[in-house]
Amino acid sequence: MATSRIRKFLFISSIALCVSAGRDEFQLMNTEQIGALKIGLSRSQALKHLDAAPKAGALKQWAADGNYHQELNFPKLGVSLYLVSREKNSPQTVESITVTAPCTLATKLGIHLGSSEQDVTKAYKNHWNKEDSTAGSIFVAGSTFGGLSFQFKKGKVSRIFLGAASE
Repeated sequence: MATSRIRKFLFISSIALCVSAGRDEFQLMNTEQIGALKIGLSRSQALKHLDAAPKAGALKQWAADGNYHQELNFPKLGVSLYLVSREKNSPQTVESITVTAPCTLATKLGIHLGSSEQDVTKAYKNHWNKEDSTAGSIFVAGSTFGGLSFQFKKGKVSRIFLGAASE
């Protein structure tokens, strides 16, 4: 009888840990920013923050989720926004953000292009997903299903991605 209760307790505890871990992964994605850009920002708000005309990709409906997706690229700023909407003509929101050179924007914890891998590890150690990270190549904070990732070249950040890289 006691063994059964212990097993039940351990099972419930493991579910609670998984749920808690999942919340933490998405919490980072939903609370992090690159400059003033963040997930869920409306298209018009994002455009105000960037103050530049984008090169807009085609609006495409994805079979995987039924939503409409579009890329807005700002090559002179080194920013790409990926937008999503439920309907073809409904308002779009930011679903992911990618920054590359010459972008000067930083994350909430001050990481920017050119930051060292050591700085990234120190800043995001509490969110470090060691399983999906590769030393010298990529650091994943949160999850590939919803988080922040940093790519490195010669020990320095060369690309920052905020959003879901996997489904």
